[in-house]
Amino acid sequence: AETLRGRYHETITYANGGTSPGQDDLTVRTQCLRTGDRCMSLFHAPDGVVPLVFSGNTWTRDDEGTVPCNLGGTVHIKLTAEYPLPDPLQNPITVLTGHGQNVSSDSACTGGDFEDKFERTAD
Repeated sequence: AETLRGRYHETITYANGGTSPGQDDLTVRTQCLRTGDRCMSLFHAPDGVVPLVFSGNTWTRDDEGTVPCNLGGTVHIKLTAEYPLPDPLQNPITVLTGHGQNVSSDSACTGGDFEDKFERTAD
């Protein structure tokens, strides 16, 4: 898990063909327990964060909040996803891909199943 470090660009693509702007220039910092079996990776930028928890060779995402809706106003969302370790493992990880679901409180701003990709851009 400690090989996930540096700066990344996030791209979210929905199964229905839609995309989310994702976030540019996210910096990730990973902290692990002494045993290394559980870690927290926090992607952060001035306009948001993406928290991932590592355990059993997989990161999981489970967060929620209120975000702008493309159609105007705001919507409450809950994101869950899993990101397996890349195979083969790189040091540092150049691309981390996960699959998940976005559950939205407003049917006008639907979420759905998505692929989330973090591509390394710098140290």
